[in-house]
Amino acid sequence: MERSEVLKKIQEVLLEKLGKAVEVVSEEDRFEKDLGLDSLDVIDLVMFVEDVYGIRIEDEEIENLSHVRDLVDLTLRKLEEMENEEPESG
Repeated sequence: MERSEVLKKIQEVLLEKLGKAVEVVSEEDRFEKDLGLDSLDVIDLVMFVEDVYGIRIEDEEIENLSHVRDLVDLTLRKLEEMENEEPESG
């Protein structure tokens, strides 16, 4: 999974939530200060990411999310962990 794909999917959800153009939302944006999301909005976003990618993000991990890039990084890490856990076929 490419970083740009994960970012684009998160941007699409934020677009729907915020009504802003995808290009306006960057990895450097802070959920609360720049995008105006409250903690429930962030939880909704995390739940969407979990559903789309089939990953599980723990509550403690959610507490550490402040920027869009944090969620992108965490999603990619979880996907990589999932890939490493899958038994090799062959």
